[in-house]
Amino acid sequence: MRNLKLTNPNIQPDLGGFVTFAGERYYQICDVDDLPPFFISLAARGDHWLFISSSSGLTAGRSAPEYALFPYVPVDRIHESHQHTGAVTHIKVHSGGQTQIWSPFFHQKPWKGRCTRNLYKNILGTKICFEEIHHEHQLTFRLTWSTSEAFGFVATGELLNHGQNSVELSLVTGLQNILPANTPRAIQESSSNLVDAYKRSELDAETGLGLYTLYSAISDRAQANESLRANTAFCLGLDHAQTLISNDQLQQFLMNERLSATSETKGVRGLHLTHARITLAMNQDQSWDLVADTQSTQSQIIALKAQLQDPAALRQMIHQDVELGSRELARLVAGSDGLQTSGEEAVTVHHYANVLFNIMRGGTFIDHGLITKTDFLKSVQTFNRALRPQAEQALQDLPAQFKRSALMDGIKDARSPQLQRLAQEYLPISFG
Repeated sequence: MRNLKLTNPNIQPDLGGFVTFAGERYYQICDVDDLPPFFISLAARGDHWLFISSSSGLTAGRSAPEYALFPYVPVDRIHESHQHTGAVTHIKVHSGGQTQIWSPFFHQKPWKGRCTRNLYKNILGTKICFEEIHHEHQLTFRLTWSTSEAFGFVATGELLNHGQNSVELSLVTGLQNILPANTPRAIQESSSNLVDAYKRSELDAETGLGLYTLYSAISDRAQANESLRANTAFCLGLDHAQTLISNDQLQQFLMNERLSATSETKGVRGLHLTHARITLAMNQDQSWDLVADTQSTQSQIIALKAQLQDPAALRQMIHQDVELGSRELARLVAGSDGLQTSGEEAVTVHHYANVLFNIMRGGTFIDHGLITKTDFLKSVQTFNRALRPQAEQALQDLPAQFKRSALMDGIKDARSPQLQRLAQEYLPISFG
């Protein structure tokens, strides 16, 4: 994300505009903290959902609120949650024999004249970047949210030294208020303290993998009810780092105390932080990835631990999967005539966004309108279970995918008005 520049001379740099960095087009909002907090959504190719405030507070998860990674709460609470929910970074800058703590996007307003905050979103809608520039320390911090179908949510941190001298830093960076898997939506909103009582966080010391679970499924009945899934979090890209899962450890860092070792917490909010020391030479940068996912099974966790044995290879896989998701989303939009080029980039991006949100709501035709046999049979099963065997028999000679005309010919031989009605109503529309 270096070498950022405005590419439209008609855009005033102090207002924002379209910019290019890391080979992608983004829209930049300068001095975002001068505006009242506003809400942003992140688009994804899969079942991810992420709603984030310009203050950096957020909620996120997969499929439904019941599978949330961070609490699914109203927007007003999200605007105010940046200090206790989502990504957090505290940086100790060691310079001239003194140490100063810099906490990007943590305080309501940065120190005017010392810090500048900017916000970016790529034109595909798949990445959101928060940037804070500390002019006194001549450091820039960026945090970019994106999604991976295979690995969940990815928050990529970056520190850049644009000063004339090298600088020594110690930092704590990570995710806070991570929900355990299987937290009911209603209890998230109305009884968060009750949820805390069931929470358990565990750290795998060998890999730095954090596991966030419930002791048992939350119930008011006197019965055994296990909760066998876990939300997960880990960090890649910081060498010789220590993983923290306790708020006590965070306070020790902030108070310049010796960090204790903790492998398990109970009855408190989930936390996954990484403590590291780095030295940045002039114009050098350092990046890392905070990765978290929901609803992992035991077998998935074992597989993830094996992948974490080779952090460099895993990090490359994650980056490739993030880019694959962006390309797949662009392909879906292109299939609905959402990609165009005009004389005004704002018009082009506006059209793309309109088509994107339309197909996110209503879907688009996949594979040029071909019908997938298994999907049609699932539709019949949903609307009239008794007709499923008859539909299977009518389509038994058809391939895995076929045209609508072949479907209607096969159903006609079944001589079932109800089955014909379901076939006529069926549309091969999907968002993935």
